[in-house]
Amino acid sequence: MNGELTFKPGSEFAHYASLYREALNSNSAPYRYLCLFKIIEAIRVRRERLANEAVKKWAEAPISRGARTSVETDFQKYLDPIYHLREWHSLALTQVFPPAIRGKKFNQIIDDELRPLRDKVAHGIMDSGELGISADDLVKLEQVNSWLPLTRTMVRRMLKNDSGASFCRT
Repeated sequence: MNGELTFKPGSEFAHYASLYREALNSNSAPYRYLCLFKIIEAIRVRRERLANEAVKKWAEAPISRGARTSVETDFQKYLDPIYHLREWHSLALTQVFPPAIRGKKFNQIIDDELRPLRDKVAHGIMDSGELGISADDLVKLEQVNSWLPLTRTMVRRMLKNDSGASFCRT
């Protein structure tokens, strides 16, 4: 197993694509965020599983590609393989790559920023006993909305890195 995702019925990639489509079709920002974050979690678990399997077989562990966000001058190069746009407005780039995360590793962003927000969102939906984000709290919903462009871009980059030619531009 080379670790590359392929698009066939029942495959992991098909499952990720289904969650991605669900996120895009949703009118709910919290639900969209949860769908995208679930893909991030699943890919991270998959990568860890593949690395463990490789170690058990005495092979090299798969390389985690695309672990850093790009620096400002590399935005276009970073985004071209995963989006159709060829020119990005500076406002869009700031939304996708907030200055606070530039140059940080994906895992650091996920652990420091995205996971805590995911926990707040999920606790607002699930019956965990803790209060999370209320659908009426516009300030907290704005947090979700502000992280959605980066989260979506990270998901697309992770899918592209793991699936290569199987990645569909949507």
